[in-house]
Amino acid sequence: MERTPETKLVLTLGTQTETLTAQPSLLHLKSYLPKVFNECKFTSAYSLLYNNQVVSALEYEQLVKSSSTLELAVKLPDLPEPSVVTCIATDYLMFWELSTQQMKPIHNTSVNWNAVPIIAKNYTHVIGGDQHWQLDFQNFAFREKPPMKVPRYSFGCCYTKDCIYIAGGVDVEGYSDYCEEYNTLTDEWNYINCLPGGGRSGLSLAGWGNLKLFGFGGFNGVDYFNTVLEYDLDSGLWKELALRLPCPNYWMGNQETGEGVLLFGGRATNEVYLLNVANLTLKKKGNLPGVLKCTRFVQPSIKLSQEIVCITHEMDVVKYDPLNNQWVFELQLPNL
Repeated sequence: MERTPETKLVLTLGTQTETLTAQPSLLHLKSYLPKVFNECKFTSAYSLLYNNQVVSALEYEQLVKSSSTLELAVKLPDLPEPSVVTCIATDYLMFWELSTQQMKPIHNTSVNWNAVPIIAKNYTHVIGGDQHWQLDFQNFAFREKPPMKVPRYSFGCCYTKDCIYIAGGVDVEGYSDYCEEYNTLTDEWNYINCLPGGGRSGLSLAGWGNLKLFGFGGFNGVDYFNTVLEYDLDSGLWKELALRLPCPNYWMGNQETGEGVLLFGGRATNEVYLLNVANLTLKKKGNLPGVLKCTRFVQPSIKLSQEIVCITHEMDVVKYDPLNNQWVFELQLPNL
């Protein structure tokens, strides 16, 4: 049988141009690019452009089949670096200014302590129950936004591709399998397909590459899960992967990197793993600092230019340098 010629990819990022053989899918290509461009090691949220248009996963496959040479431009995300980290307590909202390392507490008169702060581009959204607020850090003020269609707490959440995604949690009927997306551009909530395998709380939800969501672990009131779920942003379909976590777990911290999703902590563990999204394997990447009082992470981690900031349920602050694979306990925030 005659072998089909391989498509040559010519990739440009700024003034740098690299040539390589086409990868079998857009996901495989994006997970490979950290080996080509240093700028892609820390994020997967960049775009690939063909004739100045963003290429989807299906379009990439069609272009590879129809081209002997395919020229693509890499466009890095234009995401402002967070300046303030929001923490929610029963009586106070605490704003931790990263530049000064100072804490600014204000009395909490409206936000439930179990709500979750989620950074979405220029704003932090605080979501929980039947409340949804957008924070204005200049005036330390709140703007009320549309609430979730199904009020709940203890859900998995992440931000990717201009949308905030909510999965599972606990509502008035018990452990929920409902999932929703909030479009930050249209200010609207919409249902998406429910979680496979039933309702659960404490799901660790991560976006990757503007292509996928991955859900890890969870708890249904009786059992802890070791399952890994995948949601395709184009098709809108969930599936349960054959891959399993090393142990049943919930409330793990996570952060996407160029290669995959970093998973850390959770229920009674300080182990760190990396999900390789191309081959769907987990590789151990060390341990969290042993001085932590708590290893449960109940809010999304904060990505800075060269490090990741994570805050545990007990207000322990951990910083991670992905280039050197170093975890450092920073401080414990005051739990007022």
